[in-house]
Amino acid sequence: MAKKIIIPAVKSAANQKLQQDQAIKDNIRIIDELRDLIPPLQGEEFRQLQDNILKQGCREPILLWRNGTDYVLVDGHNRYRICTENNIKFDFRLLHFEDIGKAKHWMIENQLGRRNLTPEQASYLRGLRYESEKMDNRGYGQVESKGQNVLSTSERIAKEYNVSEKTIKRDAKFARGLDAVGSKNPELKRDLLAGDVKARKADIQKLADVPAEEIGVIDKPEDIAKAVTKSSPKTDTAPSDPKKEAFVHHRKEILRALELVGKKMDAPSYDNLIAKLDELKAILEI
Repeated sequence: MAKKIIIPAVKSAANQKLQQDQAIKDNIRIIDELRDLIPPLQGEEFRQLQDNILKQGCREPILLWRNGTDYVLVDGHNRYRICTENNIKFDFRLLHFEDIGKAKHWMIENQLGRRNLTPEQASYLRGLRYESEKMDNRGYGQVESKGQNVLSTSERIAKEYNVSEKTIKRDAKFARGLDAVGSKNPELKRDLLAGDVKARKADIQKLADVPAEEIGVIDKPEDIAKAVTKSSPKTDTAPSDPKKEAFVHHRKEILRALELVGKKMDAPSYDNLIAKLDELKAILEI
């Protein structure tokens, strides 16, 4: 008698679990801002992954962040695409983050822990991490003290990935330059990161300092070099003025800080703006 009661109860619990899982799968959301943190696979890599899943099924769960009633995809974008396009079953695992900023931190660090990154992809992700953490005073961007030595954000990240501090700062410019490309042509940005098309890394880094309104149309890699050349100041026979050059540089930094304040409206972005203004006051000696 007991068995007859237990078996229906087990079946009912199993059915309920299946319904709950399906409800989650029906509410999976892809956020472009997060998806773009995932370095795209090259054509052959994607085809190989697709062949493996078609033959063996999806053996790794995709990772989801529960954000209210949404379940945001944070890892497994390619597997999710292949499974949904081919009606293949997949499992998932839930992760918990306080906000989208914490989700981005986790995604960047998770991607940097993978071995199949190209040098350009690793550079882009390190640059994104530096740009994010230098602005974050809530635990990620704070300096690390060791005795009387204090590590800056760039020094700390450089030490972690065994590269120079200058490399991290060049990575940051590369990341900003690629994001500038992406704002004009998202597909070209993905192709550059995937390695399907090539552009000089130095030109992409220089693009980081070109005002958005001066970049113009970017349809192909050659347009990046043109945008940089067009924006480059003409040579002048007059001697350079270090104070003026520093002013121009900080003017751009302050404009970026103002844009960030407008977007985030939080204490760290305000603190960053104040710091940039203080640096400018020191240069102008006022």
